Amino acid sequence: MDGCSRTAETLTNLILNSGWIIFAVVGFAMLWARAKNVPRERRVEWLFAILYLLFLFAYNSTYWAFTEFPRFLIPVIPIVLAALWLPRKRVIWIPLALASAVLAALSAIGIHNVLPI
Repeated sequence: MDGCSRTAETLTNLILNSGWIIFAVVGFAMLWARAKNVPRERRVEWLFAILYLLFLFAYNSTYWAFTEFPRFLIPVIPIVLAALWLPRKRVIWIPLALASAVLAALSAIGIHNVLPI
């Protein structure tokens, strides 16, 4: 690999991971802002997402912050999406939760091990 493609790969990786971090920060802000208006049956999920995101933001590793952040953000994506756009029907929540669980499992196993290209 020449230096030019390596730089482009690093830049695109930086942009992609920065986008995930911005998504998480905006989602955390919305979770925090709407925490008092959360219906009683969803408070546990909200609390989990807030504490989980605080843990992700406080984890002290510069390498991990950019390389593994999107992978470990997967479990709270449905809750962050709900904070950004609050669906009222469980028909929307259940597929988001299932897709999030499947993506987290594929990420842990390694997508190249599951779908050989």
